[in-house]
Amino acid sequence: MIILEYKKQMISDDILKFRENMMFYINTAVGIFYVGTLPFFAFNSLLWNDKEIFYNYFTLFLLTNISMYILFSIALLWGKPNTY
Repeated sequence: MIILEYKKQMISDDILKFRENMMFYINTAVGIFYVGTLPFFAFNSLLWNDKEIFYNYFTLFLLTNISMYILFSIALLWGKPNTY
């Protein structure tokens, strides 16, 4: 769904106004979160064997989660329609 939304934005002229486009930031946030945390969730049982690697991936999970919610906040702040 993320790829389809990016494709829809690139085909239309919405990509030129990506700063006001709320879906651009939401798609970017979800994409970064899913790609960043895929190894953590896919290999969670294997990572328990080496605690140092597990904690590094857990820190990456927390950072991608924080960045996702920051991008959600940016989307809500910048993506508001102009009411002037």
